[in-house]
Amino acid sequence: MCERKPSPSIKIDVELPPSGGATRGTVFIPINAQGTPTELGSGRSAQVFLAQRTPPAPELDSSQTEFVAIKCLLDDENEQYARSLELRFDCEKDGAKHFSVHANTFIRYLGEGTLSQKSGQKELMKNYGLRGPFYVMDLAYCTLNDLLDTSVSWPTLPAYQALPHAQEALKKSQDYYADDIKSFASNFLDLDPINTSPSGYEILRAFKTTREAELVRTNAVLQVVLEIVYLIKQLHAETDIKPRLCHRDIKPGNILLTHAINPGGIDSFRLRLSDLGGVANEGQLRGGEATFRVDGWRTPGATAPGSEFYRAPEQAAHPREVRLSIQGTRAVVKGSKLPEIGVGDWIAVVGGQHDGSGASAERYQRVTEVERCNGVYHIVLANKLPVTGDDVVGFVIKGTGFHTDGYSVGAILYDLLTGGRNPEQFYTYCIRMYDRWSNQSIESVDALVEVLLGKRWLPKFQISELLTDTRGKVLPRIILTDIVRCMTRDISSSYYQVTADGFLGEANGDAMANLERSLLAAMSAEHYPCPASVPPSLRDDLLLKLRCFWPCPQTVSLRAMQTEDSG
Repeated sequence: MCERKPSPSIKIDVELPPSGGATRGTVFIPINAQGTPTELGSGRSAQVFLAQRTPPAPELDSSQTEFVAIKCLLDDENEQYARSLELRFDCEKDGAKHFSVHANTFIRYLGEGTLSQKSGQKELMKNYGLRGPFYVMDLAYCTLNDLLDTSVSWPTLPAYQALPHAQEALKKSQDYYADDIKSFASNFLDLDPINTSPSGYEILRAFKTTREAELVRTNAVLQVVLEIVYLIKQLHAETDIKPRLCHRDIKPGNILLTHAINPGGIDSFRLRLSDLGGVANEGQLRGGEATFRVDGWRTPGATAPGSEFYRAPEQAAHPREVRLSIQGTRAVVKGSKLPEIGVGDWIAVVGGQHDGSGASAERYQRVTEVERCNGVYHIVLANKLPVTGDDVVGFVIKGTGFHTDGYSVGAILYDLLTGGRNPEQFYTYCIRMYDRWSNQSIESVDALVEVLLGKRWLPKFQISELLTDTRGKVLPRIILTDIVRCMTRDISSSYYQVTADGFLGEANGDAMANLERSLLAAMSAEHYPCPASVPPSLRDDLLLKLRCFWPCPQTVSLRAMQTEDSG
């Protein structure tokens, strides 16, 4: 008998997190039959590979091995841009190191290091254009974005293809749920459960328009969003072991899906937050460290993380140059095209004469009071700036806080409820532009929702489709109200109200708990319960199970085969 040889792999040294034990360890990137590592995912700045914490051994199958993910920074031919990516990656890595101890919220950090010129690592860097730095984290099988926006068959995702025990467990679950999913599809969806492999969005778009199907669809969306809300609620809460934290880059691509693998198949779906480079505690946001820690803060997007479609208005706003007259902690902001300035925003100065008063050397200060009169802002700052004068060059930089995450959660709720419409367009045309188009200011969330659903000002501006899902069904008032409460600020019934610190403080930090209660009420028997006609096996995690366990073409259910065998 020929002796089995271990599969080839790339050995990498890792600096382990401080835990009182070993400080150095290793991970191994296995090389597959095609002679390449398994790529789990990639983005604009990093590549993620499958790795394992023990050396490949022919006597061990994949179920006996601890698999992890290793995230490696990409290089760029533009050295200045490459350095900026590395700085952001360092922030993300440090965030993962310090915050992922809260394992119920974040994906767990397992170590870090830098790729070397050793054999295997050198080729990996060359073949994938890697810069060197990396960190290791728990394995997640996909992101929420993968679940929603890709229509590939679930077993073809890289992690399942590379891990036989995971693929076997997935196959068992697909077989187990096949009959129930086929029955569900027949009752509630206009989809063929045998010859399709739909994305999450495609499933949401395929629901029939009967009253019962509407109940099921809305309930399924709320199940997913409630788990996200729970994560953000935990993040924003203050406990004995952590301060209140803000993520500041909430989006489906930064929400990872994990699950347990048992002898009977896959269960216990869990969502976890990742990409922690923008995470900041309340003190850092109040003091400016989180806003000005990145060199080159005048570069658009440098001061506030955030991603297209889900970023809050303060994240989309670029630092705006203004002219200031400064005396002590008071300033007058002048200009022909002034940005909106609010409490909690920042004024940063780049010119002016030093006043010699011993004021803080920091050239940025938080706005604590604002009054606008005849197009001119009169503001009060938290502390004196080190300059004085009547024509000082400065920048207005929008402040981030709990409202930033709240907006992103509202955007995700809108995204799922509509089946994939653009949340930024909804905010721009239905909320931000409302006062300009309707010639009246927004006084309360309820009043705005009433006008939106009444369409009293919409005929002039053809945007009514933004108030419907992709099937043409008008969004439920009770859910639309929560979306608007997340996206608006400082109006009656909004979840976020301005304080002397902007949108920080206990009340704003607890807003997610209020949203959680509201969404749970929306799932009650009075509004959008899960009907008894839904198979019991699918009532929890419905959308996740439909997407992950959707029968592959020609799948025959395990229970059907057992029935035939017994006959």
